[in-house]
Amino acid sequence: MCQSPQGGYRVELHPDSLADVLVIMEKPLDGDDGRNDEVVAGKASGSGLKITVLKFDLSDLIPAKSNEAVWVYESKIKLRLKEVPVGERPNWKSQTTVMRPLKVSTDDIATGNGQLTSDQNIFDVEGSFNPINKAPTYDKDVVADFTDTIHTWLNPYSINAGKENFGVAIVNEYNNGDPERSNAVNVRYYGYDNETTPDYIPMIDVCYKIVENPQCEEGFEEVRVPAKQSTVIVKDNDNSFNNVSLTVAMDTNGDVSRSLIVFDFSQLTDNFKNVDVGDSYIHLNYLGLSGDNTVASNPDIVIRAYPVLKEWDETVTWDEIAEDYDDNSVVHPATVEVSRLGGTDFAIKVDAGTVESWVNGDTENYGFILIAEDENSKVRTPLFVDDDDEEPDHHKPVISVCHAAGGSSTTTPVTTTPLPTGSSTFTTATTKPIFKTPRCKHIEEDPKKITVPDPSDNTTICVSDNPIVLKYCDDSAGACKKEQRRDARGLITTSCTCCLPILEKKTHTFDCWGTKKPIEIDMIASCQCQECQNPDYEESEAMVMTKRAARLMDGPELLSRV
Repeated sequence: MCQSPQGGYRVELHPDSLADVLVIMEKPLDGDDGRNDEVVAGKASGSGLKITVLKFDLSDLIPAKSNEAVWVYESKIKLRLKEVPVGERPNWKSQTTVMRPLKVSTDDIATGNGQLTSDQNIFDVEGSFNPINKAPTYDKDVVADFTDTIHTWLNPYSINAGKENFGVAIVNEYNNGDPERSNAVNVRYYGYDNETTPDYIPMIDVCYKIVENPQCEEGFEEVRVPAKQSTVIVKDNDNSFNNVSLTVAMDTNGDVSRSLIVFDFSQLTDNFKNVDVGDSYIHLNYLGLSGDNTVASNPDIVIRAYPVLKEWDETVTWDEIAEDYDDNSVVHPATVEVSRLGGTDFAIKVDAGTVESWVNGDTENYGFILIAEDENSKVRTPLFVDDDDEEPDHHKPVISVCHAAGGSSTTTPVTTTPLPTGSSTFTTATTKPIFKTPRCKHIEEDPKKITVPDPSDNTTICVSDNPIVLKYCDDSAGACKKEQRRDARGLITTSCTCCLPILEKKTHTFDCWGTKKPIEIDMIASCQCQECQNPDYEESEAMVMTKRAARLMDGPELLSRV
């Protein structure tokens, strides 16, 4: 599974309720329709095409501040593949299970003939498991990359740039190119109900960190304006390089590049007589590093933005403009760390006085030239989205202008530029977004030493060598509650769920009256809404541990029996 990034976190997420696993199918229907104890995909003789929707609650990963972004470096999904009955194995077709994020809620999925997997319901494939060439003869765990899928909802560029999380569809594709509605054998995985072994429940892990993007200071309002044009110039090259990713520095071939951008401030100049600019930042959508990793150790790359001194267009070449910039202006270095995640918002602070003079018409606006601090070392150069890029989820260059609130207005108020296609409306730095209340989750207490009985005699008390992080389950939002739904036969069923722990075995070293021993104990791994009277979560073990951890004990306390 994934490894947490430096300064970041790793979490494991499971479906929160029975409704978060749902088999949906086309007619003719069978007993799989509406079930949640299995994840089913494919087409078998006598029934319609089937997919399964999985929903994972990501609300706890959403940052609390509007200027923060979630950088998911890696995410994996784990399912438990089921054995195919012996009698069905001759009909198996080599197939691959793929993941396609939903465009609509499960209630709005169209299930007419040919509609179930159409683009009106789901997006293109964002991930896949390994091909299953032969019918599975035993149960086993299978793991696939989930990073691209989770980026659909948690876009690293901005918390506002992701699509709404309706869940992901588990879909079957035949490896020989046969139509998906060809008869074969459905692939089946364990789903989620009160009888499912916790280790078999669908799970994703997410390795991420929260990153703060620059925002306007108090008393200033942010307006983002788009780029009017941009291009790349290359040293000792007479060609123009328009409609390519913006870049700087010397690449692994020895070519030195600089980038030019000019921004359209008309929405400010048309609406304000005079603008007092506090700070200003160029925002570029960082795509990643160029080429293959042929450099032994790629360094961090420092970039500065200088005001250009003459007019240019997108056919300009190096010799025509490379040195026509104001190297006496105030510049601020911005560093592209080699570990930086692709798809993120890279901000370069620029001279506010220069921007103010352009906006107020005191000097001509010829834009900025981006120059790397080191242009003499071969590196994998950073790549950024340019102003002509129309790829989905690619965000064109913008510049943020922090202007004094309540400035002199001429006509109508300034409207902010919306984020590019695939995003929701842009939220300014002064607007607080509305977030969902966290659901059933585990809470970590400060590490403390604990005691357990010696497993060899069950009477000697052993004290842990090191402090151990205790967890308890919290459901302050009341996500786990009584609910009713109709089953596959249309009958109303009632369930009452509680926020209860999923346990895992952990080994720690304990001091048993002078003797050091490794002892395996039950620990809370995560929390889920489970049936309150589920015998897997008896008061004698899990609930005792949860309640004791929740008391915020001052000294060592018996954690659980081994």
